[in-house]
Amino acid sequence: MPFHRRSFGFLMLAGATAFLASCRTVNPAAEAFARGEKLQAAGLLADAQIVYTEAIHRDPQFAPAYRSLAEIATRVGDTSAALSNWEEYLKRAPSAKHGWCHLAEAEIKATMEVPALEHAERELKRDPDCPLANLIAGLLYAKKSNPGQALSHLEAAARAFPNQPKVQLTYGRVLAKAQQYDTAETVLTPLVNKEKSHPEPFYWLGYVHARRANDAQSATKAESLLHRALALNPHYTAAAFELGRLFVVQHRATDAIPLLKQAVQEDRNDPASAYSLAQAYTALGKSTEAAEALATFKKRSDIATKRKELLRQLAVAPRDAELNHAFGLLERERGDLRSASQFLEAAHSLAPQSEAITRDLESLRQQHPEQLDSPVPSPSTASEIPTETTKP
Repeated sequence: MPFHRRSFGFLMLAGATAFLASCRTVNPAAEAFARGEKLQAAGLLADAQIVYTEAIHRDPQFAPAYRSLAEIATRVGDTSAALSNWEEYLKRAPSAKHGWCHLAEAEIKATMEVPALEHAERELKRDPDCPLANLIAGLLYAKKSNPGQALSHLEAAARAFPNQPKVQLTYGRVLAKAQQYDTAETVLTPLVNKEKSHPEPFYWLGYVHARRANDAQSATKAESLLHRALALNPHYTAAAFELGRLFVVQHRATDAIPLLKQAVQEDRNDPASAYSLAQAYTALGKSTEAAEALATFKKRSDIATKRKELLRQLAVAPRDAELNHAFGLLERERGDLRSASQFLEAAHSLAPQSEAITRDLESLRQQHPEQLDSPVPSPSTASEIPTETTKP
């Protein structure tokens, strides 16, 4: 019996030692993270954020908690928090799957397009089929007027998200602008049948058919589709221009003029609408009006050329005060007050002693306080990323 009692004592001691050792090996951060996951799954996002933050306090190198905080921030629209947490996560887990594409998503929402493209491409090196990275890269290459690279990425994104209208519309739009009209028609036609309350699919399919205006059937379809887009949004400037341009091609100048005048008035920087308006007036023998429209066309074309040249120079010398000043004044002339303020402020910070720069900046602030203080609208590129594509 003494032997058995001694053996039992040893067994109890060994068991207690093993238990204590196992307790010491439990990661407190992992334990908190597990609680956070349960809260997040139950939809208690604010509570989950608190617990994930607790996990980070327990172990600042515990990467999964940063990712979960980034996902919640993305879900609730807190772009700044999403950016910060994705960056912290990727510092600790740089090889994580679908991490860089989500950082790129946060960056594009923050209008940080250069790093967004860089990080989307980094994700694509690891996973060439990543839908979100392909979508972001496609959008940004399209914005850079690089349709070849844009379409290769957007085609992959469209395959991955066949039931996402925003993705399909973006793909169809870039196809149309790249003059791949047959493929664009195939992509856009289902959207017209599904998205009957949205003008964009009608416009872009009308755009495709308008480019085939030599074919009577296509011209008829284009007119119907563009009218539908304008019925859904009477101030759809691009649709007004496209329908007006179509009427000029069809020698229907009287029908074209009201639409082209609308386009000229609503988009004060587009040279094309002014040129088409001049054509319409010329067709009707209204030489005075035609001359005025041509003068508008020339002025807008000159500004566009000057703007392109200044942008080229700024890419080489971004810290040149005079270039920033000149570009700010040009943006003010174009009516883009936020951009004007941004470049004039940059010029002022680079040359605070310049009386001319200070005067122009103060003048802008005094004459347009409401426009400069109003909330910044959502970036158009980011708005083309549907919520459903952001889930990991």
